Amino acid sequence: MGVRSLLLLAACLAFSPPLEARELALRYDGYYLLFRVISIDAVSSVEPAAYRTDVTLRTTGLLKAFGRWQSTATATGAVDGAFLRPAFYGASSEFRDRRQRVALEYDRSGSVRTDIEGRLTDGERDDVPVLLRDGTVDPLTATITLPRRIVTTGTCAGTVRVFDGLRRYDLRYEDLGSVELEPSSRDDYQGPARYCRATVEPLAGFVRSGEGAGETATEMSVWLAPPVPGSPPVAVRIDLTSSRGTLHLHLARVDG
Repeated sequence: MGVRSLLLLAACLAFSPPLEARELALRYDGYYLLFRVISIDAVSSVEPAAYRTDVTLRTTGLLKAFGRWQSTATATGAVDGAFLRPAFYGASSEFRDRRQRVALEYDRSGSVRTDIEGRLTDGERDDVPVLLRDGTVDPLTATITLPRRIVTTGTCAGTVRVFDGLRRYDLRYEDLGSVELEPSSRDDYQGPARYCRATVEPLAGFVRSGEGAGETATEMSVWLAPPVPGSPPVAVRIDLTSSRGTLHLHLARVDG
């Protein structure tokens, strides 16, 4: 269950889509200790006036034996200069015999309308106040924000306000500059990468006790680089850390 808690955030933060009008398909493998426990497929495109992102996450290997978990999510919105304005976010998740569906709709003022069916975990969870929901972005839009910030400002430093329909948290990024990644047996990339580290600040909506408590990582490290010559920068490696350990995500395949 500790690994599953990390996956709740991994599903939303595992990739960085293209910065221009092209489609990019990415596959990530996630490892806990020595075991591959998760795979993530992301297909996304950013056009001059609009963007769309689709993500599928599923447990694999050892973790799948303890309980199959799968989640799909879609986000769409408008591109307004350097800003992204979400229009819709939908996510559907299955864990064992439980199902949950989340839908978020945004108006032009940034207000969010939420529709939730089902539940995945037991335990008490507070509602997120309306004032904390407004002016936020969905988890998938948050992934696009990071590489665009680097391109437009030259740094990934800053805060992203995220609401996923259940939980409200801030991602506070700091830019640690360019680093040289060593070869890895889990992915093909080696060379320079932009190192961005985020502190995850839970604000509301998290399970307080029982199954599902502690369902967020406390820190996320992201290394961004063009995986092949001429491609936009994407997250080639990600570490999600909590009190229960670290989930290591590696870019396994790039298409587009």
